[in-house]
Amino acid sequence: MFKKIANRRAAILLAAAVVFIVATVVLCACNLFDKKEQQTTPTPHEHDYVFYEEVPSTCTAEGVIAHYYCEGCDTYFDTAKKKIFQFQTVISKKEHSYEEVVDYGATCSKKAHKHQECTVCGAHAYEEDFGETLPHTWDGGEVCTVCGTPKPYIVRDGYYYFGQYPQTKVVDNGIISTLSAMTGDTPGVYNRGKWTAYNYFKGYVDGKPYQTAFMWYIDLELGGEKYRGVYMNEYRLSEITKDCNTNYQQSNGYYIHQLYFFKYEPIKWRVLDEEDGKVLLFSDLVLDSQHYYRGDRPHYDSPGVPIYPNNFRRSDILNFLRGDFYMWALDDLAKSVVLNGDIACDTSTMRIDDTKVQSQDLQEEAKKYSLAPFKAEVFLLSYKDIVTADYGFSKNDEATETRKLKVTDYAACQGVRMGVDGCGGWWLRSPYVTANGGSLGQTVAYVDGSGEVHAIRTYRTDIGVAPALWLNLYDDDVTPAA
Repeated sequence: MFKKIANRRAAILLAAAVVFIVATVVLCACNLFDKKEQQTTPTPHEHDYVFYEEVPSTCTAEGVIAHYYCEGCDTYFDTAKKKIFQFQTVISKKEHSYEEVVDYGATCSKKAHKHQECTVCGAHAYEEDFGETLPHTWDGGEVCTVCGTPKPYIVRDGYYYFGQYPQTKVVDNGIISTLSAMTGDTPGVYNRGKWTAYNYFKGYVDGKPYQTAFMWYIDLELGGEKYRGVYMNEYRLSEITKDCNTNYQQSNGYYIHQLYFFKYEPIKWRVLDEEDGKVLLFSDLVLDSQHYYRGDRPHYDSPGVPIYPNNFRRSDILNFLRGDFYMWALDDLAKSVVLNGDIACDTSTMRIDDTKVQSQDLQEEAKKYSLAPFKAEVFLLSYKDIVTADYGFSKNDEATETRKLKVTDYAACQGVRMGVDGCGGWWLRSPYVTANGGSLGQTVAYVDGSGEVHAIRTYRTDIGVAPALWLNLYDDDVTPAA
């Protein structure tokens, strides 16, 4: 009974709540409609068009097109009063208008310099050196009168001094101590440090010559002077053969596991010939020790075409002269006056021993070793050269003072075989064609320490290097024609 009464009361209360909510919604809706009827219609926006003239762009600032702008609604319009975005009013910057400006002209020490400069704003771009340096002005002196650069060659007492090469052994203990500290650790096969290996050919493996690191060098500068350090942990054998055990480094007073230094000094050259503003120069000293070729048998670049060991154009010694010697001895200024000379290697330049058999037979043998002319900056004299009286030599093979050359300390350290008078042998570029026939180009001519000409195998390492080259003279050094 009581439960039914409670349910009836709940239903009555729920109905009353619904009626209240509906009434409230209706009342609110009426109030909204009343307010809407009370609102006034807004006044349409009238654009206040303000005209802006075109501002042309430059290479430093953007420009603006002619346009209208309404500040009230922050709107941009084109000249037809069509709406546009602000970025559409911007005119991009112009390109710079460059012209070339030369900052300074060339001198003997530097090239001319120029840059591009905008004619509107002065902006710079594309700076560079151009052209070539001017010739130095020597005026007969030993340095340029404009920049003070030393002349690459100097003529004194009839000799030319040109280029530099390590020559005299350093004996000053103070200098030796300082240079030693600069070298760091002594080199080894697995730890070369600052040193460079000569990579000399040492012998044969399976019938083939091989190179290895057992001698090293390092170039240093101290007090404005240049020095070369040399270190070896094995002696350089006098022949590149498997059974050789002779070396001349010990005989010359140089030993393994000791450090030696040699001073770079101007190279002294004899004048052999002068023509058309150029001179043929020949080293007055034996400067180095190199083998002519690493073996004594022909090799083949193509089947049936032998390259003989006495082929100067394909020799190791020419590679040395054009490579290491050229780089070590000459700076850029010196290289600029060295001519790329014509090198003759035909039968007329050879030593042909025709005293035992018919000359015709040996001439045929010699033709196998004849080469077409080619060019090289640094080369060796030929047999024909060293029996030319006009060059200051005797006309025969006999010992003569004019062909005797002293050996530098550096060349002695490299293993040149020399006599008690300090003179040593030096290579010629010419094949020595002997009467045995079938020599297979194994021998070339060389001058021994007494100035006598002999034949010797190409694989010897104890023969010295006395280079030759053609030097292009400066105009003020050219001897006037008689």
